Amino acid sequence: MKKGTTFREKPFLYDGNLNSAIKIYPIDNEGNVTGTIVFIDSETISLIRKKINEKGKIQMGACRDNTAKQSLGETLYERSSLYRRHSYSF
Repeated sequence: MKKGTTFREKPFLYDGNLNSAIKIYPIDNEGNVTGTIVFIDSETISLIRKKINEKGKIQMGACRDNTAKQSLGETLYERSSLYRRHSYSF
């Protein structure tokens, strides 16, 4: 597995790639897997790419209760409960 960090420097491990699908494993400071494993399917990856390509620059807002208008979070929230997944960076 590869290692990454969120925008807030939280570590995580992941399997897969942006051409297929990704599984994200949150880890603690000692590197132990903790929390919920997140799966991002290829359809969601394609949707995110499409929105970025259409707008060039989009808001990344991560508020779960009240997403920013015309943000990536709003788009994913409208689609399903997958909206939290955009906060990971590779």
